[in-house]
Amino acid sequence: MLMLGFFVATVVDRWKNMFANIGFIDNVAIYVSTTIIGVEEELKIIRRNIIRYCCLTQVLVLRDIRFLMPHELKQMEDLESLHPKYWIPIKWVFNLLTDLKRRNKMEPEGYVNMLMGEVINYRNCLQNLCNYDYVPIPLVMILVVSGILLFITRF
Repeated sequence: MLMLGFFVATVVDRWKNMFANIGFIDNVAIYVSTTIIGVEEELKIIRRNIIRYCCLTQVLVLRDIRFLMPHELKQMEDLESLHPKYWIPIKWVFNLLTDLKRRNKMEPEGYVNMLMGEVINYRNCLQNLCNYDYVPIPLVMILVVSGILLFITRF
């Protein structure tokens, strides 16, 4: 019974942590809308792309499917990497923010750092989901619990 309780506690804890680490885009969107201020078409496109790239990262992590524009798909396919390409759109977000900072389109400068920090938090939550996928519950534990349940139901 102790093993069954340990298994159930492990499964529930993993589920709770996975739910807490689903990348919710709300905070990033709030930071983007309040730190990149302006009505120019270029700034609207940049705001939209930052959110789109964050959502793209989440989709790549959760589903391994791609909903990219053709030129972005080509950029990702042309990159040679030993690691998953999930994080490339996050790099694109940082490139956009660095360009805005260089052109003095965001003031004060602390806003850039706050927004970058929020994007990093978003990425870290998605990385935690990947970690749960990389390290599954050991098969032995599932077999032991199944054996215990089978033993209990027979007697």
